[in-house]
Amino acid sequence: MPPLRSSLAGFAILLTFLASTTALAQPAREPDPFPRLDRNGDGKLTREELPPPIQRLFERMDANKDGAVSRDEEAAFRQNRPGGAGGGNRGLAADTRVLKDLKYVDDGHERHTLDLYIPAESKAPKPLVIWIHGGAWQNGSKENCPALGLTSQGFAVASINYRLSSHAPFPAQIQDCQAAVRWLRAHAGEYDLDPDKFGVWGSSAGGHLVALVGTTGDVDDFEPIGGHRDVSSQVQAVCDWYGPTDFLQMDSQVQGK
Repeated sequence: MPPLRSSLAGFAILLTFLASTTALAQPAREPDPFPRLDRNGDGKLTREELPPPIQRLFERMDANKDGAVSRDEEAAFRQNRPGGAGGGNRGLAADTRVLKDLKYVDDGHERHTLDLYIPAESKAPKPLVIWIHGGAWQNGSKENCPALGLTSQGFAVASINYRLSSHAPFPAQIQDCQAAVRWLRAHAGEYDLDPDKFGVWGSSAGGHLVALVGTTGDVDDFEPIGGHRDVSSQVQAVCDWYGPTDFLQMDSQVQGK
């Protein structure tokens, strides 16, 4: 195997291993209270369905201000509250440079932003892991990125937002992910990133998107958006956590057939 390909294969294996160990190292999560609270089973919580001591926090939990608390909003609230299992920067290496809400598409959608975490241990170019969140393509955000623990291993980490299905139909989501990769590679020198060692990691809907990122780099099927169109959107490693790949089989798989 040529040296470059061998080193990239090693990078892919290392990313998968570190992603698994990083997740396993997280504190055990409390049981999900959402099914118990959702008394009418409609997939969202009203103020009245919340325990009385929590009802006063309803406005804080209802992040998108639609008058109901979704499963993702309730989980995000639990993750970020004092003593919760999350914490916005859980696992972040000391002295990490944190850059929030960087725009990867000029004059784009409000969700065309990413957060970047760069270990301060040296100015040497660092391999980058890009986290792509899940949420059934209709929920979720770049907050509570589970990859932050990789900063202690010398990885830079980016966590991206992308347009949800309520904002734009497919293939907008993969176009956004590719635009983020191109933007990060175009700015690699500015942020001490190694442009030849980009990996993507995602779960559920994010797993589906990282699989697409890994198989469609520099493919012309999806019209690029944003700038830096002369920059490659290829990545060198993919870690897909339970991302759907065969949509025709999803119902039978959920039912255990």
